[in-house]
Amino acid sequence: MMQLPLSLQTVEALVQVISGAPRNSLEPSPGICHVEAKLEPFMHACGVSITVASLCGFPTLTAMIESMTE
Repeated sequence: MMQLPLSLQTVEALVQVISGAPRNSLEPSPGICHVEAKLEPFMHACGVSITVASLCGFPTLTAMIESMTE
């Protein structure tokens, strides 16, 4: 997996843009793939392998992007 020098704020911004606000948020979802079924195909098209399965897409995506910064 490629390594990216991203700050915590950048990771949070990317997650917001890709998946939108967390489910328990009262804010409207601005995300490109706010429906979890669309998250995996979108990320695969970007060249990133991610499996959401039965987990919530927001924390899964956050963890995946954070792992790319380590």
